[in-house]
Amino acid sequence: MSKVYLSPSCQYDNAYAYGNTTEAVQCIKIANACKSALERCGISVKMPSDNSLVNRCAESDKWGADLHVPIHTNAYNGKTSGTRIYYYDGSAKGYNAAKAIYAVLAPFTPGTSESVSANNGLLEVNTPNAPTAYVEVDFHDVPSIAKWIIENTTAIGEKIAQGICKHFGVAYKSASSKPTTSTNTTSKIEAPDIGGYMKEGDKGVAVYAYKQMLIALKAKKIITQGVDDNNKFGTGTTTATKQVQKAAGITVDGLAGAQTLKACRVLLTK
Repeated sequence: MSKVYLSPSCQYDNAYAYGNTTEAVQCIKIANACKSALERCGISVKMPSDNSLVNRCAESDKWGADLHVPIHTNAYNGKTSGTRIYYYDGSAKGYNAAKAIYAVLAPFTPGTSESVSANNGLLEVNTPNAPTAYVEVDFHDVPSIAKWIIENTTAIGEKIAQGICKHFGVAYKSASSKPTTSTNTTSKIEAPDIGGYMKEGDKGVAVYAYKQMLIALKAKKIITQGVDDNNKFGTGTTTATKQVQKAAGITVDGLAGAQTLKACRVLLTK
């Protein structure tokens, strides 16, 4: 069974030009959809348990990934658009994987400036043992494209998965052809705005992304509490969460659910 390590962006400070959202939130959604599709097709998938890119590469290596796939959206000048996919120069497998994903994804995305190219300067291209296909879906600083990405995260994830299947010579099965019944126990990363609660003791990408919001709120002097200096939801994060809830006039319980996350986004616009 082929093994794919998906590494969605954790850049929560990269704002979209539409929708009051960010690169990390949307790329996590895309990665979740891609994971579901790959597992449906019989490919084993691992998602990050850490937001350090160095640690992600080490995790990918330790797991023995056959392909390392970072998933990002791009930004430049508010006008440039299109899919970019990068690979390590000299890696035939990386090039072939990048081309396979590009062949499916690029015609689907709305942008017009498309390319597959070597980029050895990216840490997640030059560090993993596995060949890398580094996906930049399209440009989120163009409002119409940002809107398109937000509305098509599931379809984008499916397209990336379809390209990966093509690379490995595995038959792609659409969601309608077979319900997802994967028994893979690798945890899925949940985007921090799609329900559920984060609480003291939790850790992972969603917690990290949430804490970036709290850091931004502290910088705007909307809250005063410092956030724990680690990837965990600690006591400092609980206190900061309560300050957000109090400022927003919602239930003060220190649990970060959908209402609290919405409150953060609203407060950040003030």
